[in-house]
Amino acid sequence: MCILTNKFKFLVCILYIINQGKEQPSLDADFNQENEYYKKALLHPEIGAAGRRYLSMRGINEETVKYWEIGYCPIGHPVYKKLKGRITFPVRDQSGVIVTISGRKAFETLPGSKYDMYPFAARRTLFGLWQNRNDIRKLNRAVVTEGQLDVITAWQSGFKIATSTFGAHGTLWHMGILARYAKRIDILYDGDRAGWEGVEGIKKLSTLGDLEVKFQNNIFSNKDDLDSWIKKNSAEELFALLDKSKILSLSEKLKRMRGNTNI
Repeated sequence: MCILTNKFKFLVCILYIINQGKEQPSLDADFNQENEYYKKALLHPEIGAAGRRYLSMRGINEETVKYWEIGYCPIGHPVYKKLKGRITFPVRDQSGVIVTISGRKAFETLPGSKYDMYPFAARRTLFGLWQNRNDIRKLNRAVVTEGQLDVITAWQSGFKIATSTFGAHGTLWHMGILARYAKRIDILYDGDRAGWEGVEGIKKLSTLGDLEVKFQNNIFSNKDDLDSWIKKNSAEELFALLDKSKILSLSEKLKRMRGNTNI
């Protein structure tokens, strides 16, 4: 039941009722329904104002908002409380099914972590793979990065082969999934300590199969990520830098695994 304490909460409740009808969904309600609410909330003149300001500050345009189904979870919603005050992104698996909804703080003063989302199989899911699958297949290559906004901003700049592992947390599952779409994989984690540790984690995986993997450690400074870098440069420049690196050969991979330089 909505407690109407001011005009803003009233509008939030009305939009909720319009979107949901008479049903009051539980917290694990269908993600498609929840996602549709967030998309409508972002476009509402008053409810979505804070969300639109944040996206404008990040340089995200209307075409990108529509393609990536970006929404906003307003503070004061009667049911959807987990992602309140956050920009929302539906996370689709390789079949296009929404497996969770992720939220990024629109207010830095909001309590909690920068990102929040409903639990899902993150080790087996790549953000952006579904949306970028056609370009990845066409070019037979993919880039693995950390953040969802990295993927989205890169797409807006014409670099449409990026995927995200939700932090520097690449897994054998991620590599196996990407192998179905491309042969060449570039690991493009941030230049900070977490990014370097993530790269080392992928290097230690038991196998990379027939994938041609490049570890791009020297493109970003420790203050940059793909989101900030692509805003100052171009997709063409990024492709050129990526192509300068050496591919991790099978023999080098075996050496790293066994610690035997005589292989």
